[in-house]
Amino acid sequence: MSAADSPLGQWVEQCGGHLCLVFADIVSSTFLLHEIGTARYADQRRFTFDRAEWLARARKGRLIDTSGDGLFYAFQDARGGFVFAGEFWASSTSAFGLPVRIGVHLGAVTAEGNHLLGRSVHYAARVMQHGLGSELW
Repeated sequence: MSAADSPLGQWVEQCGGHLCLVFADIVSSTFLLHEIGTARYADQRRFTFDRAEWLARARKGRLIDTSGDGLFYAFQDARGGFVFAGEFWASSTSAFGLPVRIGVHLGAVTAEGNHLLGRSVHYAARVMQHGLGSELW
C-alpha cells in the first residue's frame, strides 16, 4: 500500500509533502487533574480539545493524533497552521479552557496509513517541549 492509497497520503501529496505541523499539550495536566478532580478536568479537556478541532477545521487543518493531554494537527499551508496556533493559544485562557503550550514547525513528511512520519514530525514535537508554561513556539 502506497501513501497515496490512504486519504491522509493523498492529502499530503496535494501539497508536495510539506506541511505545517502543530503540536499542543495541556500545561501541568497532572497537577490540574489532581487539583480540580477527574470529572472537572475531563470536562475542561473536552472543551479545550473541541475548541481546537473547531479552530483547526476553520483553517483547513487535520487532526493527526491525540495522546492523553496532547494534540497533533497538520495544515497544508503555513498561514493556516500559524493562525490556528495563535487562535488556539489565545482561546486557552478562556473560562473553561485549559492552558496549552504549542509548537509549530514547517517541514517534509510522509504518510503511512493514518500517521505522519519524518524528521519534521519529531522536530515539531521538540519545539513544543520548549514551552515552559502556556507558550507558543
